[in-house]
Amino acid sequence: MPICTYCGGGVPPGKPACPHCGSDAETGWKPEEPSDGIALPEAMDDDDYGDFLADEGLGPPRPDGRHGSWSYQVALVLVLVGAASLVGLLWMLF
Repeated sequence: MPICTYCGGGVPPGKPACPHCGSDAETGWKPEEPSDGIALPEAMDDDDYGDFLADEGLGPPRPDGRHGSWSYQVALVLVLVGAASLVGLLWMLF
């Protein structure tokens, strides 16, 4: 069984990479090497995550009273338009 030159673990025959560390003998990839062009988000603590949810409209209402979600406003407009259409239809029928 070949030995990984990076971590010293055994690499089963026919495997393209070390099952222990992911090192690839042909390309020389190592886990700590930076990736090319992948922009990952910064880590968030619990307070930042709560702020993120509130900004996306997925958390509780904000202290300023707004919900932070446009879905509430859209639903209200649809209900009002529907009610006005129903009143207009009934007015025309009677």
